Amino acid sequence: MRDISKIETYADADEWCRDLIAATDALRPPGAHFHALYGSERNLLSALVCFLLDYFPSRDLSLDSILILLSMAESREGDPYFKSPLDLLFDQIEDGKRCTRKGDDSDWVWVPSYLKRRDGVRPGDCGGLSPAEDAALLRWYPLKFIPRADFSIIVSDLMCRVIDFMVEQSRVPPVPEDPPARVGMDKGKRALLTRFLGHREE
Repeated sequence: MRDISKIETYADADEWCRDLIAATDALRPPGAHFHALYGSERNLLSALVCFLLDYFPSRDLSLDSILILLSMAESREGDPYFKSPLDLLFDQIEDGKRCTRKGDDSDWVWVPSYLKRRDGVRPGDCGGLSPAEDAALLRWYPLKFIPRADFSIIVSDLMCRVIDFMVEQSRVPPVPEDPPARVGMDKGKRALLTRFLGHREE
């Protein structure tokens, strides 16, 4: 599969996510249980990759960044209305607003989002985007309606997958670079060089 840093299109992102899920499936022991939220797990991964692709510098499109985003998906038992930092990031796309304080002692207020997509679109300038208008939000939107307990399972399992994949990648020896092309040397210069080095020219 291609390196995550080589993803350029949404089709690339979806293909990479399918490949990562398949690769980490293969790492599981025979007969391992696959939960019923398998498809939603792939949706979450694809939403995160598309979010990084569209709203972050290319250097941030990495497995480390995915783990950071997953760590923002906290939940609170018994509070179905709690919004995690990850929820609020995607809300900025959908609503075009972010919550902030104007001063240390002031109340929280909603202000236009600072997010800017790679094509120049700013959700804060147009009152937010619909799932049909944003690739990351399209993949995220169905996850909003999953019970928080189930969502926590998805996040936990996906985090394990990414870590497993990183560990497995670290075991693969790097692909050797092509050796540099041999530069020709005329016989006179080669003879002088071999005499200088104390070797007999063959």
